[in-house]
Order: sequence, then C-alpha cells, then structure tokens
Amino acid sequence: MDRGDYMDNIKVVIVDDETRIRQGIERIVSSCGEEWEVVETYNNGKNFLEYYQAAPFYFDLLITDVKMPLMDGLTLIKELKKSTNFEAIVISGFDDFTFLQTAIREGASDYLLKPIDRDEFMEQLDKVKRKIIEGKQQNIAYEGLKQNSEQKSYAQQVELFSQFIWQTPINIPKEKWTNIGFNDASYMLIHAKVNNFSSDGTMDEAEEICERFLAEKAHTEQLNYWKCKGGDHSFWILLGEKKRSIESILETTSVSLLHTMKLELSRRTNQTIFILISEAVGLSLLEKMKEKISAYLSIRLLYSGDHILSTMQIEQMNKNQKEFKATNEINSIIKQIALALERIEKQKVNELLQDYFYVLKKSASIEELEQNVQNLCIQVIYSTIQGTSIQMNIPFIQEGLTFTKTSESLEKLQLMIGSWINRVIEQLEIIFQEQQGDPVVRGKKWINDHLHENIKIEKIAKEVYLNPTYFCEIFKSQTGETVLDYITRKRLQKAKQLLIATNLKVYEIAEKVGYSDTKYFSKLFKKHYSYLPSKFKEKNRIEEKNI
Repeated sequence: MDRGDYMDNIKVVIVDDETRIRQGIERIVSSCGEEWEVVETYNNGKNFLEYYQAAPFYFDLLITDVKMPLMDGLTLIKELKKSTNFEAIVISGFDDFTFLQTAIREGASDYLLKPIDRDEFMEQLDKVKRKIIEGKQQNIAYEGLKQNSEQKSYAQQVELFSQFIWQTPINIPKEKWTNIGFNDASYMLIHAKVNNFSSDGTMDEAEEICERFLAEKAHTEQLNYWKCKGGDHSFWILLGEKKRSIESILETTSVSLLHTMKLELSRRTNQTIFILISEAVGLSLLEKMKEKISAYLSIRLLYSGDHILSTMQIEQMNKNQKEFKATNEINSIIKQIALALERIEKQKVNELLQDYFYVLKKSASIEELEQNVQNLCIQVIYSTIQGTSIQMNIPFIQEGLTFTKTSESLEKLQLMIGSWINRVIEQLEIIFQEQQGDPVVRGKKWINDHLHENIKIEKIAKEVYLNPTYFCEIFKSQTGETVLDYITRKRLQKAKQLLIATNLKVYEIAEKVGYSDTKYFSKLFKKHYSYLPSKFKEKNRIEEKNI
C-alpha cells in the first residue's frame, strides 16, 4: 500500500456504535492540532473491516469501542493487524475488563474508560502521537536504506537483521537472506541485556566492548557477526560461520563474549550483563530461535550478576524441575490484597505482598511467574477503578503489565510492585479523606458494614443525620440507583465472593448477606448472575481445577 505523504498528518479512524460518543471523539481529536486528521468514522467493526478489505488505505491510529454489534473491537484489531500496522486505543466500560486485558496483549496502545475524560484522552493522544512519529521516522530511515537494495553489502545485512529483530510477526523468507549474502551455514542468536542500567553511557560502552571483541573474533575464528539494538537497554547479535561444521566455535565465542564483557564492565562501572544464546541452527530456524529467546527473557529475574544461559539449558532445567502449581495459592492471596485495598489497610496489603512473593518464588516456570504478576496488577487496577473515581489507572495498567520485562531481579520486581501498589493506596487515601463529609459516601460505608443485618432506610438516614426521604433523593441523584438497589447489588456481590472463597452452604451465605429466605435469595442471585448460587459455586470450582 502506498503511504505517500504519510509524515504530514496523523490519520485516525474512529469506530463506535454510539453516535454521540463517536462524534465527541472526533471533535476532541480534531481539536488537538492540524497534524490530526480523522479520515473515517464507522458505527461498527464489521462495516469498517469490509470497507478496508475492499479498498485498503493508510491510517495511523484506530480508536474503537470494545463491545459493538456484528463485530467487537478486539476482533477488528486482530483482523486488521493481519494486513497493516497501526496503533489502537480501545474504549470500554468497567464490565469489559477481561476484554481490556486481551486488548493490551493483542497490541492496543492504550484504552479509554467511559465516560471519556477530555483531558485524559488528550494526554493519551499526545503519547500515541509521539510513538507514531517515532515509528514513521524509523520507516523513513528504513525506506532510505532499501533504495540501495542492489548492493549486497554488510549494511544491508545489518538492516535485514534489524528488521528480523523488530518486525512482528516475522515474515522474512530464506531467499531474502541468501540474496544479500547470508550463506546456508549455522547461526547462533544472542540477546545481551545490561543490568543496573544508569544513564551514564554504560549502554554505549557495553556495545563498544562487544563490537571490539566480535571484530577480533571475526578474523581469528572465521566468524561473521551482525548487531542491532533491542529494547530495555539490550542488544541482539547474530553469529554466523564462514564455513560449515564448526558449531563449537559459535558456543565458545558466546561464552568468551560474556567473560570479556563481564571483566570490562566491572572495571568501568557497577553494571552486569545477562546473555541468552540460542542453539546453532540454519537460516530457516532463526525465527524459531528468536521466539524461544523472547519467551525466556524474563528468566533473568531468577538470577543476579553476570550470567549466560542457552535455550537448551533452560529447557532442560524446566524438564528437571519438580512441577509446582502456585496458581490457587497465588489467586487466594491476590483476592486478599484486593480486599485489603478496598479497606485501605496499607499494613495488611504490604504483609500480603510478602506472602505473595514468597509463593511466587516457587513458581515452576518463568511463564507462570509472569502470568501471576500480571494477574496481581490487573486485579489491583480493576478493584480500584470499580470502587473509586481514581484516575491513575491508565498509566498504571501499562506499567503493571510490563514489570517482568523491565525488572532485573525478583528483589527489584518486589520493590517496584510494592512501590506501585503504595502509590495506589496513597490515591485511595486522598479520595477517602475528600469523601469523608459526603452523606452518600458515609451511607454506603454503613450499608457495606451491615449487609448481614435487616437494613432499614430510616436507620441509614439516622446514621448520616438526614431525613430518610431526602437521603433517598440525593442517593439516587449521585449514584443513579436507589438505596434498595444498591443494598441488593452489594449483598449479591458479597454473596458471590463468599461462594468463591469459602465452603459455606448456600443458606449460610444467604444469612451472612441479610436474607433469611434462602429461596428468595437464590432467585435474586440467578436474576443478577444467570446462575443459581449452587451452580455458580460448582462452575467456579471446575474453572479453578482447570487453571
């Protein structure tokens, strides 16, 4: 697809089935400056996908609702990503949190929660704008290099290697490698990451040491090498043989590289280096090796100091390790942390975090560790935005989902998550102080503390020093629901939690949330959650067993 003058404007497509929201987003985008251009708006994902497939066009940013008729926003993003690259912002309500988690993993840059806050949205657009401009500049540089494609030079090979590292999904046929001089020999892929990074030029020093070492080895060991920058203070190296059947040289070279960099870095700075190396393979298996290394990058959390590991070593370690599934225990602690957060019990949260990391360290695999960290961060955000008006969730969800990528050890990971959660608590404390004088807030708190009792509106009104009728009026005005509806919703939410977390019988749970009539409670529960309490409990147990 011809991108033409794609540096001129940031082209935006908006997809939302609500006309008012669609038009509001368009107005906000247009108000951000002349560089923003809304090129298309659609009322559902299916229509836009069909139009795009029939007549493809270039766009930079897709802003789409999650839930729409005919085709949801996540499916739309996934289908479009098959044929074009773009940034995406998804729009959702609180009930779509599972979708949001998937959206971020599928490649969405950010998300908006309804109702849309104008200032917050404009900040997101500015952040996405910088990312888009940076990508366009890289594309221009890449396009400039492509003009010299006739020359089978080292620069071309480095450029192809960089494309191989940064392109997702990878789609480089073997012929493209061989056409510019890569021979059909053995190659080893290496990922090197500088730990304890500081902005004092250490990264340049590390690359300089690596470059000097490899240049010397290229002459003495009959090796070729190519290098490109990675993300998060890292770089990638491709070692290749000039002759066949000398795979052992690749392995000894990679080990020597670690020792050289370790000595040089320790002499100049306090930084350490962590290196992952692949098996020696042919060109056709390079993509598989990159996928393996990328999947194992977070294993550095289990090590400190200078280390070198191969993908084969990691796979053997996984085979030898006794299987330990910490999922159920971890999930129980996460639920307790969420509950302590709701009550703003800072000391309790920090104690539970200690328990959480004690269990986390026993995880059987790095994949399990990463998943458990993401689950904790997602639950913290979900509990916070569901229960308060806190506005920190947008940057926080991005930060939380990348902790395992940016931390250098489990100890630092624990410090980062602890600091992150304490920042959430600080915001919750501010909101709590601001709302102390609000009778509706105090009424809600009293209700939540007495769900097991026979709650009367007169009793609540007395607690907040208001006339019952007036209290009901301001409650409905502020919350959008009646006092009785709120009581019912909170009772059923607590019942749901008890069904998941305890072994209490249905009639016992009914009593604990204020219902003496078990049949009436069951009928009400099914109306709200589509399952009878007993069926809901059974379904949850089956799901936990299958985790």
